[in-house]
Formats: sequence, C-alpha cells, structure tokens
Amino acid sequence: MSIQDRVLWRSRRAFLGGAGALVALPFLESLAPRSALAMGVAPQRFVAWYFACGVPAITDWTPTTLGMNWQPSLLLTGLAPIKQKVTVLSGLRNAGHGPDHTYGTGAFLTGSEFTAGTIPINQSIDQVIADNLQTRAGKPPIHSMQLGPFDTNCEPFGNCGFIQNISFGSTGTPITKETDAQNAFNRLFMGTSPAASNTAAQARLALRKSVLDAVTKDATSLSSQLSRGDQARFDEYLTSVRKVENQISAVATGGSGAPATSCAMPKMPTGLTMTAKPDGALLEAEINAFTSVMTLAFQCDLTRVIAFMMTSGGTRYAPMGLTDYHLGITHHGVSDWQPKFRLVVTWIVTKFAAFLQQLDAIKDVDGTSTVLDNTLAFCSSEISDGNKHNHDDMPVLLGGSLGGAFKPGQHIQYSNGETFADLFMWVAKSMGLPPMTTFGTTGTGKITGIV
Repeated sequence: MSIQDRVLWRSRRAFLGGAGALVALPFLESLAPRSALAMGVAPQRFVAWYFACGVPAITDWTPTTLGMNWQPSLLLTGLAPIKQKVTVLSGLRNAGHGPDHTYGTGAFLTGSEFTAGTIPINQSIDQVIADNLQTRAGKPPIHSMQLGPFDTNCEPFGNCGFIQNISFGSTGTPITKETDAQNAFNRLFMGTSPAASNTAAQARLALRKSVLDAVTKDATSLSSQLSRGDQARFDEYLTSVRKVENQISAVATGGSGAPATSCAMPKMPTGLTMTAKPDGALLEAEINAFTSVMTLAFQCDLTRVIAFMMTSGGTRYAPMGLTDYHLGITHHGVSDWQPKFRLVVTWIVTKFAAFLQQLDAIKDVDGTSTVLDNTLAFCSSEISDGNKHNHDDMPVLLGGSLGGAFKPGQHIQYSNGETFADLFMWVAKSMGLPPMTTFGTTGTGKITGIV
C-alpha cells in the first residue's frame, strides 16, 4: 500500500501508519484538499483544569484592579508570560456543602447541589459539550478525555467517586479519570482498532519501543512530499511527540532509566502511581507528562474536550517534598501553613500557565491564530479559602478566548450571585450548543457574555 493510500485526509486529520501504530499528524497544507484550505476554520476546544483545596486567602489571589490593566497578584505571578491571554473572574460562586471537598469537587463541572447517598442530577458541562460535538460533521475521533495523577483520597462521610472525578455522565455516574500518562498517550496514538491496537501497544511497552520508531519509514516518505514550510512544521511536531515519549518514559521509570514494573507485566500497564511515591515526589513530573499529552491531543485535533485533575479533592499530596497537604498545610492550625500554602498555589498557577504557553506556541489550522486562541481553559478549585471551605468568591482563571468569543487579558468582577453553572451555560452557547434555560441547580443564565 502506498503512502498516499495510508495517509488519508479526514476532516483536517491524517495519520502515519506502521507496525500496528498510528500517529496523528498536525494540519499540513500539503495534505489538505482545497476545500479545507478555503475553509481554514479552527475548532473550538474546552479544557477544565482542577486544583485542590482552594487558596490561602482570596485576597492573595485577586488582582487589585479591574479591566485590561490588571497586574498579577501574589499568587498569580506565574501568569506574567501569558497574562494577555488569561482572564481572571472574581465573585463567582459554586454549589457545595459539607463534606466540602467531596461535594465541591462533585459540583465543579455540574453546578449541582446534592447530598450524601445521591448522585449529581445532571451531566458535567464537559460531557454536555462533548456529546454535542460528536453529532457534528468533522467530529474528533475521541469524545473526551478525563486525566489526572493517581490519588485515592476520600473524605469521611463523602462519596469517593465525587472527590476523585470531575466528569459525570448523563445518569450522574462519575467518569473515572485515566491516571497513567502512558495509557493516555497510547489512547491517542496506538490506532483506531481496539483489539489490534491494544496488542501493538502492549508489544511496544514490553519492548520499550516508540510509536515514532514504528512509523519511521512512512514519516521519511511523507516528509519528501511536503512543502518546505510543512517540512518544518512536521519536524517540529515529531520532535514534540518524541519529547513527550521520553518524558513519559522517565516518569514511568521513576527517573532511573530502569524498566518500569508495567513493562514486566505488559497486560496491565499501570505506569507510575502515587502509591509508588506517597510523598508526591514525582507529582510534578506526572503533571508535566499529562500536560504534554493534552497539548498533543489538541494539536492533532484528536479530542476537543478534556477534564484534568492535578490531584483529587482534599488531597494529601503536594510538590517540592511537602507532605500532608490538606490537613498539614491548608489549615491555619499549623504554625507555618501560610508560606507553604502560598508556595504550592503559586506552583499550581505556574503549571497552568505553562500549559497555556504550550498551546499558544502552536499555530492552529487557520494559519493565524494559536491553539490557545481557540480554546477555553477553565481553572479553579472545589473551595475558595482552604481554611474556611467556602464556595463563594471562587478563584477562577480562563485561558484563551474560545475563538474570539470574548477579549482575553481582563479582570472581571461579578457581584449578582453569578455561578460556575451560569458561566458554563455561556460557554456551551459560545461553542454552538442550543441555548440552555438552566444548568445544574444553580445556573439560570445570569452570564450572557464576557465583554
């Protein structure tokens, strides 16, 4: 079969094939039909980025000025490199009650008030959006992704499914997140036939082979057919895929270079888990790996909806060698809580900013905007103040502008009881979904736009 037969153009997507592996390609003009070039329309994307336990104080988080001239506050200094494409929303509230971490996390994307023993009454907004996108022409091959490092934290008298997940299906059932970055990477690149591709993926894991190694012949052949500009984009893309593979491999081996346990048991490729490093020593490496996988997923248009949890709600885990995050750092009964809490939240913001910068470094299919420009990255927590456990005046960041749906780089203050659910109703409408009259138990449509 010729390379022309194997590399098919389908809704701005193409693939390299070899040895049972498929590697999706970025937008390349040399492969695009004239109709695609004429359209040049970049897809809209939504990602929810969750962090646990709120912030030391909302005054540490909130910029002192409104509008376009806001300056990063104490906790938002990490946004400086990408500030012009980040919007800070103040004054929003969300549903939630005790156990605060459990039900605040369950309400994170559902906007639902619910009690012990019950399930959320509605889908999470990421699933609502993803379901709608799957009904359209040119739909992405992967409905949505739920990702985050392994964390089994539960709260007394709380439902573990609510605190460990932020995506919920149409029946209110938690959609379990993928906790292994290697598995997430394989899902994107191991092919479209589950039976055949799983076999190939397991073989690659056992042999420590790269998906790029499997498609080298096709990649070499394809490169010779591309324009000079596309060759540069193609080389840059393959380099980024290789970088993510190496990054994931380093995480899976704990940085030692020795084969991971998952390679010794290829039928159960679990990779690194938090139980292997209960002090959170590799938390940052895991988050970096997931961030790179998410970037590739959007770059290749393999999915347009992602829900990412840095940790589970009320987590014990923290970076930089800190331990017992929830009870030992985020509550005021500990003498040195404040500097440690501020250090972690500043790190969280820096990680979110790094993700945004990765998206902003990629030109989208229209050739002018970036992937970030056509994305809405929603970042927040299950509570506001880590000690008070309140659900009003929540810390909220929006990265990107959803394809020009609003002007980014602002600080906006809400004061009329607007909720996360109100914001999600506007996001869904801006992504082409039919207008909603309500969402969750708190959304009534108070937010009609971001100007």
